[in-house]
Amino acid sequence: MSVARRYLVVDDNQPLAENLAEILETSGAEVDVELDSQVALRRLQARRYSALVTDMRMPGLGGAELLAAARMSDPGLPALVVTAFIGDIDLARVERMGVLATLPKPIPVELLLQRLEQARRGAVVWIVSGTSDRLTRVMEFVRDHGCTPLPLTPEDTPPEGPTPLLAVLADTPDAAAAAWARAHPGVLLLRLPTSLEALATALDAQLERFEEGG
Repeated sequence: MSVARRYLVVDDNQPLAENLAEILETSGAEVDVELDSQVALRRLQARRYSALVTDMRMPGLGGAELLAAARMSDPGLPALVVTAFIGDIDLARVERMGVLATLPKPIPVELLLQRLEQARRGAVVWIVSGTSDRLTRVMEFVRDHGCTPLPLTPEDTPPEGPTPLLAVLADTPDAAAAAWARAHPGVLLLRLPTSLEALATALDAQLERFEEGG
């Protein structure tokens, strides 16, 4: 018997939060709602959720700060952020932290449900890229597989957290790719080809091993 997914919805707008919870519950999930982001952090530190859905702008801890603090105790936590301020500079910050999606308000419910239902806890893919114009496309491709994309530059030191399923090196110079291979010998590295077929094959294989490992 499968265990029901349990989500934490955090938003200081009570009607919106409760409406969102009702939508998620219709998909068969269990949902906790928290209007206070500080209390939400204590919830996240006390139990493991299938995913976090958080607003960006809130009194006290904003969405980016909440996610950063939650990942300290639960690095594999999948997260999705929603905001009425789609141009908010904090969105770039949460993208760099790795999220399943950043969605506008009104929330596109179909995409929200899809991302959450596909979410795989701890399934992280590093995407190492300089100024690749394919970065956004690759990140969406990874999200479509239920994984959290973590964008990095070749000079970045990856944060502590789950061992990635693989690292995608998008348009990375040979010297930088070789340096990454030496620095991360336990991580499968994939140089992004012209098409995404090789990435799909490698990611599917890694996900199969990931699922088998529980």
